[in-house]
Amino acid sequence: MPRRHRITARQSITAQQSHSVYRRSRKLYWDYQFGKLAFPEDGDFGQARSRFIVFQSEAASLLRLSQTLSGNTSLIPARYLTRHLVPLVIGALAHSAKSALDVMLLMRDLTTFRLHMRCDCLFYLRKVYKTTIETEPTVRRMFDQEIESAAEIGRWPNKMPSNVLVALLNHSNLHTCQDIIDSVFARYDPVPLVLRLAMMDHYTYHQQPKQALDILARLSPEELKAATPDLHRRFYNLLKIDTVESSSTGLNFQILPALVATGIPLDDALHNVVLERAVALGLPDVAWEVFRFMEGNHITVDARRHLVLLRSCFQRGDLEGLNRIMSSIHRSPDLVKDPFLVSYTMNIVRYVCYFERKLPMTESLAHILAVYDRVYDRGPLVKLAIVDPLPPSETRLTTTIPDGIQLAFTLWTYILVQHSDHRVSHLWLQFVHLVNMGDPEMCAVAAHDVLYNGLITYWGRNPETLINAVETLEEMERLNLCEPTELTWVLLVSAFTRHGQQTAAENIRQMMKVRGVDPQMSQWRFLLDHNPGSELASRIEADFDAKGIPSGLPTTESPHNHGQATGD
Repeated sequence: MPRRHRITARQSITAQQSHSVYRRSRKLYWDYQFGKLAFPEDGDFGQARSRFIVFQSEAASLLRLSQTLSGNTSLIPARYLTRHLVPLVIGALAHSAKSALDVMLLMRDLTTFRLHMRCDCLFYLRKVYKTTIETEPTVRRMFDQEIESAAEIGRWPNKMPSNVLVALLNHSNLHTCQDIIDSVFARYDPVPLVLRLAMMDHYTYHQQPKQALDILARLSPEELKAATPDLHRRFYNLLKIDTVESSSTGLNFQILPALVATGIPLDDALHNVVLERAVALGLPDVAWEVFRFMEGNHITVDARRHLVLLRSCFQRGDLEGLNRIMSSIHRSPDLVKDPFLVSYTMNIVRYVCYFERKLPMTESLAHILAVYDRVYDRGPLVKLAIVDPLPPSETRLTTTIPDGIQLAFTLWTYILVQHSDHRVSHLWLQFVHLVNMGDPEMCAVAAHDVLYNGLITYWGRNPETLINAVETLEEMERLNLCEPTELTWVLLVSAFTRHGQQTAAENIRQMMKVRGVDPQMSQWRFLLDHNPGSELASRIEADFDAKGIPSGLPTTESPHNHGQATGD
């Protein structure tokens, strides 16, 4: 073979390798830039968009050129679009929903504008521009067209990435989703495990457990074994939507037997969710059966499920169950590991006594002290003159002095079962006096926002005592042991809003801005949900929209949230 031909062959191979490397590098470049835009470390989407001002300018130039060509976009060189693909699309996403969809339309027929990129764009549009999509018909129509285009089976790659399937399922209606899933099974054989797990997630999210179990039934024993860690999480979500059905043998769970039949052992977390689900379905006998099984087999009943049972017993007046669960809580090592378990318990008791059973304050306090006395010494409460000391015969040798945060939650609970302003004022004056005297236990309480938040919530119940809520915050600043937190300020704004004093609430909010207090959306959520359409709520939402943070994003509640809320 002539030397010239050998060189040509080598050049051909090198060109293929170079093209492959270029494709990989473009994907890495896309992933890097999209990650900076869609997942900013500080959570500020507006600030993230502002970092792409150069890309935005490039995208704007392309759209102006498109308008100049009167829609004849074939005159725009494909080579230019390909070379500048990432900055053009990222810049358009950073600019606006309409710009992004216009650029996506220009790129639609480019083979280099791959499906995973388009699905990333759809994800970002729904996440950041949800309000725009829902309120502007043109944008909504363009968005729907992009979803329909992405769902066309002819555009799917030979290997479907799981994030693409997830995006298609997240952005389509249920009928289209079923068509997509059927098409995946028709096109790919075998369907990769990761795609089938994504289908299970889709069905579970839309509370279609039968279809999710059908997918599960298609997994081979080898796949079940390989996917056990991933399946545990999916089992957890399925059990949370389980139901019961009557049969000749009594009431039976519908989903649980199918999960057990897979042969995958249920871990401690799954046993706990079965217990909680039984309580939620109004099956206390089943819940206690699960509880006894777990104790008998040394399966840990976690703190949350102890409290689920505790609340159930209170609601049903089950004294025997109350004694048993309280004894279990007292024996639980979680009391040592989780400093908030007693606080959780007292808060459950407070809520049930005050709101659900509407008991007198003295009876509510007796129930709360029954929890407190199992673990803590009454000394600090006696010092505040809110309870009497226990008789020597009832004093436990194993109790300890609560630390600052635990004592703060006890006082928070005490305040929120009160109906007497006099008792609350007496506690507050005695507390401030002891702090001024340098009492170490009370100074430790004053170092946390909990007590102040409880007082602001209490005084916020009555429009005539709102001034006391303001004075609480002022005293908090004077004591100078704990700066007012974002939650403290939100509680104060909520107190005024609750009684229709919108102007005062807005003045406080402006004061927060001046001081640089910037609460998260989750902390405003209670106020927004209970005052929809109010002028103040609209201003708060507008501020978040200006930052590029969608006010409609779901919030996540930590399992270790200490029980404070933005409302009583």
